[in-house]
Amino acid sequence: SGAFPVGVMNEIVKLRNILTWFIENKEKRTSYFFKANAIENSIYGVDIDAGAVEIAKLRLWLSMVVDESNINRIDPLPNLEYKIVRGNSLIGFPNNYESPASKEIATLIKEYYSITDKAEKQGQKQRIDEKISKRMSNSKANFGYEIDFDFRLYFHEVFNEKSGFDVVIGNPPYVSTKGTNETNKTTLKKAFGFADDLYNHFFFKSFEILKENGIISFITSNTFLTINTKKNIRELLQKNKLLELIKTADVFDAMVSPAITIAKNINTNDNYVFLYKNAISNFNKPDIYEVNIDLFRNAINRVFFLPTEMNLKFNKKYNSKLQQLYEQWWNKIETSKKITKNKRILEVYRKNIKEGDIILLGTVTEGGQGLATANNGRFVGVRNNTKQAKRIVETRPKKLFDAVKSNKIPIDINSKDEAKDFLNNKTEQEIWELFDTLKKQYGRDIFGQGYLYRIVSEDLIADVNNLTDNEKKNGIDKSKPYFVPYDKGDKDGNKWYLITPFVIDWSKESVNWFYSNSGKKGKGMPVVRNPQFYFREGFCWTDVHTVYIKARFKEKGIHDVKSMSLFGLSKNIPEFYIISLMNSKFISEYVDDFINNTQTFQINDARHLPIIVPNREQLKIFKNLFDKAVSIKKKHFANIISKLDAEKELEKIQNDLDKLVLELYGME
Repeated sequence: SGAFPVGVMNEIVKLRNILTWFIENKEKRTSYFFKANAIENSIYGVDIDAGAVEIAKLRLWLSMVVDESNINRIDPLPNLEYKIVRGNSLIGFPNNYESPASKEIATLIKEYYSITDKAEKQGQKQRIDEKISKRMSNSKANFGYEIDFDFRLYFHEVFNEKSGFDVVIGNPPYVSTKGTNETNKTTLKKAFGFADDLYNHFFFKSFEILKENGIISFITSNTFLTINTKKNIRELLQKNKLLELIKTADVFDAMVSPAITIAKNINTNDNYVFLYKNAISNFNKPDIYEVNIDLFRNAINRVFFLPTEMNLKFNKKYNSKLQQLYEQWWNKIETSKKITKNKRILEVYRKNIKEGDIILLGTVTEGGQGLATANNGRFVGVRNNTKQAKRIVETRPKKLFDAVKSNKIPIDINSKDEAKDFLNNKTEQEIWELFDTLKKQYGRDIFGQGYLYRIVSEDLIADVNNLTDNEKKNGIDKSKPYFVPYDKGDKDGNKWYLITPFVIDWSKESVNWFYSNSGKKGKGMPVVRNPQFYFREGFCWTDVHTVYIKARFKEKGIHDVKSMSLFGLSKNIPEFYIISLMNSKFISEYVDDFINNTQTFQINDARHLPIIVPNREQLKIFKNLFDKAVSIKKKHFANIISKLDAEKELEKIQNDLDKLVLELYGME
């Protein structure tokens, strides 16, 4: 809403005012003159939001007026319609697309800027808009996508006279292509050759419109520092010249923290020095690192890891070996399908790894996302006597009353208390049938998306150890206990061990429905992923974390897309050992600096983890530590020890673990 153009204008004025001290003729060197001059000759702006554009123009106009006390000396306000423009700044004509009409439009725009006569101004604007509209009208036919703005068309003089902008500055939108429709994705692919989070495209567009040696200054999500899908941004910055890279704390209430990037548009292979600043704790007094760009050009995936003493030590010790492993194995382990395809090659590799080797976790594990029911209320329940069950008892009356009231359902309930009495007079199975029927009649989300209302008694939960292979694959007859454990993540963030409070209907009817409808288009269709891993013990973690990863033992059962689950394939690297490493402070910080600096940590990220192959003595130590932690968790869940006592004991184990892992990796 004008913050950047007004801010840039004020910086220009400030600098020119300073220079005034060294210039003899000061007659016209006033803030008012400098602002008017900057607005006319230096500042351009684009925003897709029309309201933001109008506010920006207003702020520029007002900023000029406040600096001139004599109203008689104020010139008519300039026409900014073609200086501060509404449009999609990402989608324009190809760079080499030019026509005589562009120069003609540029001349008309330049004349329009200072026209004060109302009728003349309207006529000139109409001529400009007609010519621009004509230029845009065939864009769909010529390029496969519609264009409503183009930098070289609207700001022709910038490219004609200077071959691009001196500075491009902005705060691109934090919008993922996951939230956009297929048409937008297709347009981005045609215009850029790829479709990703919008800020990624803004980096590439900005370098396109910069002149040689021009400067880009962006505030963006900091996800480009590490994650795989943003490697193209890192390559773009590393082939040009970075000046400063600044990690800051979250100031936008977004899921990710921002980074400030300042770079120069000049291709170079020089191993130049730039400033990497860690301003997360204190923006005014950041930790400043002077680093060579080759440090990151040579890092795995070219990640911009924070160059702390610990990270530099690790990088020096392991980067070369990890690069070799990555080049040799990553294209064989990056998905569960590829791991299955390369099964024999990986089996041979696992047999030949030796104590003390460093390997990638993806070479000794397999796994993938699990079952998404698309209708958890219908199929998923919670165990009786859990806190989740108590929560359901508390919320069901209100959910029922609200549904009856808003949908005018013919049930004689006039208050939450009446709904409570109504439900208390029904068995648990009758409540399930009632809620299921209402969902069918009034919509899947009548009680809220994903709301669980089934409380399942222990006698309905099957002993998965006694299930036949046929029951695991095709479901259980309802004459038997037919619910099985369902690991759908853990919002409480339990480490080491947890009996999942969730169970899923694994009856023959439900399993048949899952498989018959898996992947079908339409709302409420399930997705069955990686069924070969169902009913296997392994380890898992919730995909979203705050500070540190929280891994735990995974019992036999079904898992969903929120429970990141992997399964060990090497006796030399057992799952308890992997869980212990993942729960260490060192591995969590490594993930944040080298793999994924967001709040999510998914299966593909975990496959990158560098794992030291332990010797027998080390395994014994880790097993003893793991067993102690699990024992404490079990005692807490059984109410043998309090939550506070459990936390104190686990903190001691955590301290021992962190020292042990640092020693294992030679980082002590």
